[in-house]
Amino acid sequence: MNSIRKKVCLIMILLLTTLIVKADNITNTLVGKNQVSPGETLSLDFNVNSTSSIYSYKVTVTYDSNDVKLVSINNKEGVTGSNNINSNTFVFNTNGTSGSISLANFIFKANKNTSSKNTTIKISGLACMGNPSETSTESNFCKNAEIKQVGEFTQNISLKSNNNFLSTIKLDNEEISNFSKTETDYEIAVESNVDKITISATSEDSKASVAGTGKKKLEYGVNNFNISVISESGDTKTYNLKITRKDERKSDNYLKSIIINGKNIKKFETNTLSYKVYLYKITNVDDVKIEAITSDSQATYKIEKPKTIVKGENIYKIIVKSENGEENTYTLKVYNIDKEISKKLELLSLSGYKINFNKNTNRYEVYYNKDKIDNLKIIYKTQEKSEYVDVTMSIDVDKTKNLSRLLKPNQTITITIEGIDGKKEEYEIYFKKDNRINFFAFVIVIIIIILGIVLYKKIKDKNMPVKSNKQKEIKEETEEDLFATKELTNEDLKRIRR
Repeated sequence: MNSIRKKVCLIMILLLTTLIVKADNITNTLVGKNQVSPGETLSLDFNVNSTSSIYSYKVTVTYDSNDVKLVSINNKEGVTGSNNINSNTFVFNTNGTSGSISLANFIFKANKNTSSKNTTIKISGLACMGNPSETSTESNFCKNAEIKQVGEFTQNISLKSNNNFLSTIKLDNEEISNFSKTETDYEIAVESNVDKITISATSEDSKASVAGTGKKKLEYGVNNFNISVISESGDTKTYNLKITRKDERKSDNYLKSIIINGKNIKKFETNTLSYKVYLYKITNVDDVKIEAITSDSQATYKIEKPKTIVKGENIYKIIVKSENGEENTYTLKVYNIDKEISKKLELLSLSGYKINFNKNTNRYEVYYNKDKIDNLKIIYKTQEKSEYVDVTMSIDVDKTKNLSRLLKPNQTITITIEGIDGKKEEYEIYFKKDNRINFFAFVIVIIIIILGIVLYKKIKDKNMPVKSNKQKEIKEETEEDLFATKELTNEDLKRIRR
């Protein structure tokens, strides 16, 4: 009997203990993320777990407003009550529900400017365990019913850092001057010989990530590089580096000459970019062999050819690239000519000299006159257009000064006419030494000699002595005797006069 009593008492004690424990088993929980970024919202579901029926629940929420702020409360289905966010105390009516009860959803927003790394949200509450005579409110909670104190619940929230500042930027391990973490734009100049650079950067917050660093190739001129700093919270800040590499390369993209099939283009000018060239019976694009000499030895060029050769105009291009990469284009209009090319002259004359020109006569002789040589002009005209033939002289008369020093008697000037077909014809002007006697000069010399003789006799007669009267009388008598004795002949008269 005593044994039965003991067992009954034990069972009643156990049941009573269970009821007591069950009545005391009320817990609060906040379900949601425990990490949030500054400026980001945090959603937490407020749940109660009770082994006894709860008719209403009064909650006090405590938090640091410097870190987070309550922005809204949303009651769960079947729950009524206060959701005034301007108060830290809230009442939820559940109409005698037990077990796991979801009361409300709390929405917090992390302060964007917070510097804290962690914050805490605390919840403490009072449970109305009996049916109150009136609906519970903040000021009239659980009227005429049992109120039970619920323990404090703490939710630790980790605040992600939004620090996306750099503490240093280095170029080739040297910190850039005038660096400030709040200044995001920098201009740096480097020398022409710096063709690569290493960019390194350190974030102020160790949890922030940095992108855009490392070895960089530098082109001449402006190079733009971006360093991105992503904070733990995901906010990005970009630092802009404008690195200017000095360009000391030359910009000369001109040619000094163009050579086509071994011949320089006539009248080539560096600044003239278009030329007409006449070639004879070309059949392939490679029949036009083009060479060029650049004004700057560091410049390069390439040649663009047409796909095929046609009669008439064919376009070739010479693209000249300067040391600094600037381009210039020379255009060659190559005309394919298939007609016969005459190498004859239509006209040939010499200033100061007379020649009887005939296009089929290739050699002319002129008598050399030194006085006329320095002003010599050779005038000619070809039968063909100048584009089809090239005329050269063995002595460039127009450009040679003091020609008399170069050109001597018995010397030849050769005029060569070469056609675009490669064939040539030559005309020769032979300057012959003049050995002829000048008739007019000879006559003048004879006249001068005669006049000299006459003048000499007159002077001589004037200087002879005068004869005496006696001699004169004897002479006259003698002459009279002669005339008296015989008839004088002409021969006699001549003798007498002698």
